[in-house]
Amino acid sequence: MNFSVNIREVNTEVDRLINLLQSIDVISAIHRRVVAEIILLRLSILIENNLKSIFCKLCCGANYVDGRKPIVNLPSRSLIGAISLMKSHNRPRNRYPIWNDGREIRENVRYIVDNNDHAFRTISNYSSFLTEIRYFRNHIARRNESSRKNYRNIVKKYYGANPPGIQVGAVLLSKRVQRTSVLETHIRSARIMINDIIRA
Repeated sequence: MNFSVNIREVNTEVDRLINLLQSIDVISAIHRRVVAEIILLRLSILIENNLKSIFCKLCCGANYVDGRKPIVNLPSRSLIGAISLMKSHNRPRNRYPIWNDGREIRENVRYIVDNNDHAFRTISNYSSFLTEIRYFRNHIARRNESSRKNYRNIVKKYYGANPPGIQVGAVLLSKRVQRTSVLETHIRSARIMINDIIRA
């Protein structure tokens, strides 16, 4: 059990999403914004699926890419067994593991992976990144008052205020803060995060 599948999938999908993003300049602005939202949803799924896979493999004792061993207090024999331990071990009631929030991920594995382990500590560094992806995703998918409140915080971060009517796609394509769009930066950051966690 190793992380080669994760590396291959993340690299392939990140390259594909960047290529798609760079190809949408030829379509109208309204369609670019819609495609940007779809890309963000795909990115969110990619991140969640790979974080789940990576932490399950660590719970089974899979070595990091550089050969170092994770510090696992209660190793599992299978990926299904790892999920079962996350749900029930030392829990007063069964827990549903969540994979799009740094704090929740640490809570998922805290009785299995040692708190001093590299991945356990490293995921903390990406908590704000994961939160922003989640806020974007939730507002694209739900567009309710709760998602709108969190989305306004993102708009304020990039625009310095909350101008009315700013669509998610417009923020994702914005280059107000950096030379690349918010979305391209997030896509590239996802690859960096995964590589950092698995010591690639």
